Amino acid sequence: MPIDPKIEQPTRAMLGHAIRHELGDLASVIQAAGNDTLLASIPLCLFASAYIAIDVCKRWPTNADIRQIAKSAAESETGLDITEQEIHEYLSAITIRSSITSHMSPRPDRPPGRTRLPCLARWNPRI
Repeated sequence: MPIDPKIEQPTRAMLGHAIRHELGDLASVIQAAGNDTLLASIPLCLFASAYIAIDVCKRWPTNADIRQIAKSAAESETGLDITEQEIHEYLSAITIRSSITSHMSPRPDRPPGRTRLPCLARWNPRI
């Protein structure tokens, strides 16, 4: 299934600004894109994080690889309130277990097949 260019382009821009720590530009792109585009970009970002972990390891990552990535990420100066354990659990869910869907829980107020996606994104007051 092809990726909708209306979702892909803003997602690429968001990730580019995030990687370069251009928080003002990131906030502008997010605001301009709107809620629907932002929500549709989440699955692309989830897949991107798994591919980045694979690329960094030059192979499918092991638990030890994921622990090292989580440690490095937690020690980085992003200003995000996220722990090494939270990063490890997230990356393990999408790389080692190959699917984050095992961590989704059905909601009775949603139609069948619709679930709530847990995210480790945190609000950053500097944005």
